Amino acid sequence: MVPANDDKRGQISGRLPLHLYRWLEGMVCDSEHPDRNYPNLNQALIGELTKAKTLSEISMDIEDLKRRVEALEKAMEEIRS
Repeated sequence: MVPANDDKRGQISGRLPLHLYRWLEGMVCDSEHPDRNYPNLNQALIGELTKAKTLSEISMDIEDLKRRVEALEKAMEEIRS
């Protein structure tokens, strides 16, 4: 079971699998680890979801660009022939 809510855990603690909760908790800064990215779990969750969405969109853009380059290379080869 995930620990009860406190100021850093917010309302997501009971809704995440424990391994994801611990992973997010490792990204929250505290007095021992002030260099970590997020001030609380809610912001860690939002930040990581935003990163994942951005990476997914970039990946799709890269795949689209690869298809376009392949089509252009094929057209150039046909013109050269």
